[in-house]
Amino acid sequence: MRKFIPDPDSSKKLKEIPPNLLPGEMEVIANFQDESLAHAFDTVSHAWLGPSQQILMKKSHGQLIHDSDFINKIDGCLVVWNPDETVKAEAWEIIYPGSNGDKWWNHKQLLKQVDKAIKVFKEAHSGCQALFVFDQSSAHAALGPDALHAFDMNKTNGGAQCKQKDMIIPDSNSDPQFHSKVQKMTTESGEAKRLKQVLEEREFDVKNMCAKCKPDDFLN
Repeated sequence: MRKFIPDPDSSKKLKEIPPNLLPGEMEVIANFQDESLAHAFDTVSHAWLGPSQQILMKKSHGQLIHDSDFINKIDGCLVVWNPDETVKAEAWEIIYPGSNGDKWWNHKQLLKQVDKAIKVFKEAHSGCQALFVFDQSSAHAALGPDALHAFDMNKTNGGAQCKQKDMIIPDSNSDPQFHSKVQKMTTESGEAKRLKQVLEEREFDVKNMCAKCKPDDFLN
């Protein structure tokens, strides 16, 4: 990945050295997801008062404000600029969570923002490849509703389980003949595949195995 990202010059001039790209390769621009929380009254730290006056402080810190944005070294905040230097499009999202406000920030809102950020990036940096970097927030580790997740799969085909996306069998699969092959996650009739069938298609021996482990299975 590093070969696709410009390096800073080792001299004191700090000039950027462009990557040496081969035909068909694109420069990679890293975009770091940044979140922050603040209250509406956090910035009120000074006030002008007369000699006998006393400020009446609010008991509440005010409305909670949550913002999420993507930052890169070229734009600062990921944006598309108009010719007059006004913002045409941006990846920034702001919400006001609380009991009487917006829903708390979660992975669904984050995924929606990522879709928005991809569109903004493509317009702002056509011909470049985006690299999105996240920290270890629990929301960032969440999976989409159609992601491959074994504990969301049924023992039999169909049912209430979500129809998951077709996948590429990884090179860590025990049988090398299936490496990098596409595996359909639905049957010919359009039903979601059961867990057993998915494993058998990869030549796993699942005879006499439980569809799900119970907590007691880990006590022995």
